[in-house]
Amino acid sequence: MSVQSTNLALPFLAAGQAQKHITVNETLLRLDALVQLAAVSATVTAQPSSPSDGQVYILPAGKTGAAWGAMSNGVLAYYRDGAWEQITPREGFRAWVNDVDRVMVYTGAAWVVRGGGPQVTVYTSGAGTYTTPVSATWIDVELVGGGGGSGGSGTSPGAGAAGASSTFGSLTANGGAVGNSSGAAAAGGTASGGDTNISGGKGGQANGAGGAGQPGGCTAFGGNGQGSGAGAPATAGTANTGGGASGAGTGTGVVTSGGGGAGGYCRKAFTSPSATYAYSVGAGGAGGTAGTSGQAGAAGGSGIIVVKAHFT
Repeated sequence: MSVQSTNLALPFLAAGQAQKHITVNETLLRLDALVQLAAVSATVTAQPSSPSDGQVYILPAGKTGAAWGAMSNGVLAYYRDGAWEQITPREGFRAWVNDVDRVMVYTGAAWVVRGGGPQVTVYTSGAGTYTTPVSATWIDVELVGGGGGSGGSGTSPGAGAAGASSTFGSLTANGGAVGNSSGAAAAGGTASGGDTNISGGKGGQANGAGGAGQPGGCTAFGGNGQGSGAGAPATAGTANTGGGASGAGTGTGVVTSGGGGAGGYCRKAFTSPSATYAYSVGAGGAGGTAGTSGQAGAAGGSGIIVVKAHFT
């Protein structure tokens, strides 16, 4: 007769065994780890210095640490009574993984994510590295560049600034051009690298005869600054839409400022995603200061990046 169970390797009591409580307690501790299995993470590689009793980790490749380094990839590292124990999973084991809120299933060779909708990551500012989740089969990425700001209106106003580009790997959504008190309407940012690439809308052109400020350009996310009234300051583009700022209004006979161009829009499905991607979210362009008898410009809306990781 075997000394342990087939599926969970639970130790059996031997006939006439002394100190039976030791074997029973070992069985209960193993059941405590495996029944309603919940792992802290399947991607943490560094062995925690101060783990909590009862914690379980699914060990990835590249793991480090005195105990973890000696264990096999893909096993369960179970911390109890001040020590780490290796538990080898069997095909069909299921675990809830806390740091990604996903169910993972062991296929006999690897842990893979099963079920549920996409895992959505949204970047609203800054730059960094996106890490593709374990078992993601494809990712859908949308990004928009920063909207152009608008210059001030009036005589000798301060110039605004163009929006900055948003990037994700090989994808680029350029920022919109600045809307000032002279020249053509501010162009929207272009986009490249995606399955879909759409230039942002143009900002409204300045009016030399005075009056209302012109609206900013619009993106697929909306958010452009609406045209300001005569003699009114500009309105900003909405954050994380890439919308251009509106121009600033003036009184009769004093030049207004044009609206900023909108950021470009890009979307792509990565069907064989890389492990990581560098990203950067474009800031909205700044607004310019008011000139004589004029009003201040406004900032364009910042860009955004939305990543949806799919597991089927």
